[in-house]
Amino acid sequence: MPPIRNQQGEWVYKSEEKAETFAKYLETVFKPHDDIQSRINTNPTYKPNKKIKKITSLEIANEIDNNINIKKAPGVDNIPPRKNYHRKQ
Repeated sequence: MPPIRNQQGEWVYKSEEKAETFAKYLETVFKPHDDIQSRINTNPTYKPNKKIKKITSLEIANEIDNNINIKKAPGVDNIPPRKNYHRKQ
């Protein structure tokens, strides 16, 4: 990495000095905003008594059979839905 200038305008060449310069700069950029109120609940409520319905592999297969869109574009794996759709055609 080429040399950079620190906050005093001096050139720094060593990796440690560059890291310290970047750290000091980022401290000035990323500061919390006390004047902004967040709507995010930082203490979510956990409901351990809520039951999770168990599903079977047959239910999963039926869901895929009934809801797959074979005209959809391939995903990031570049495999088109028609390739995965082997149960009913």
